[in-house]
Amino acid sequence: MLKPYQSFALVLYPLTVLFLSTTLAGRIPPSYFSNSHNPLNVYFVKLGWLWTTLAFGSLVVFQSPKRSAHALVRYIGMTLYWIIMTQWLLGPSFVDRMFILTGGTCNYDQSEGVVLQQATCRAVGGSWQGGHDVSGHCVLLIHASMFLWEELMQVDKKKRVMALAINGVWYWMLCMTSIYFHGYRELLSGTFFGIVGWASLVSASG
Repeated sequence: MLKPYQSFALVLYPLTVLFLSTTLAGRIPPSYFSNSHNPLNVYFVKLGWLWTTLAFGSLVVFQSPKRSAHALVRYIGMTLYWIIMTQWLLGPSFVDRMFILTGGTCNYDQSEGVVLQQATCRAVGGSWQGGHDVSGHCVLLIHASMFLWEELMQVDKKKRVMALAINGVWYWMLCMTSIYFHGYRELLSGTFFGIVGWASLVSASG
C-alpha cells in the first residue's frame, strides 16, 4: 500500500502534465522559458542527473553506513534506468528507439550516414521528424523527483534543504516543458516512463 507522500506524488505529476498540456499549451505567448537555451534548462535540466546525484549525496551523507549502502543500491538502480531510457541502450536510448520504431527519422544531409540518435541528429544540423517523440524531459524530471522524494523521507526535515530545492526546480521545469514543448501525447508517455522507474523501486523495496 502506498504511503501518503507516494500517493500525492503519483497524482501530482501526471495531473500537472495533463492539465498544463491540454489547457495552457499553445494558448499563451512565448516567454523566457519557451527558449530551450534558458539557463535553467541548459545548466540544470541538461545536467539533471548530476544535480539529482548531488541532492542524493546531501541526504545519504547523514545516514548510517547500513542505510547509506541500501540507498546507494537504490541510486544505482535508478541511474541505470535513467541511462537506458534517455542515454544508451546498446546504442540509441529507449526513447530514441521508440521514436525510430514509430516512423521517426532525422531530416539532415544524407552524406552523414544513418542517424538513430536525437543528439547526433542535432549535432549534424538535422531535425527529428515524425514518429512518437517521448518527452525525455518528462522522463528525467519525474523520475528524478520521485526518486528524491523517496530519499527525502529517510532523513529529518533539517537535512532536506538541497533535495527540496532541486525538486522545486524540477517541478517548475516540468511545468514549463508541459506548456511549451512536445504534444500532450508525448508528454504523457514521458510521464508514464518517468513513473515506471519509481514504481519499480517501490515494488522492489516493498
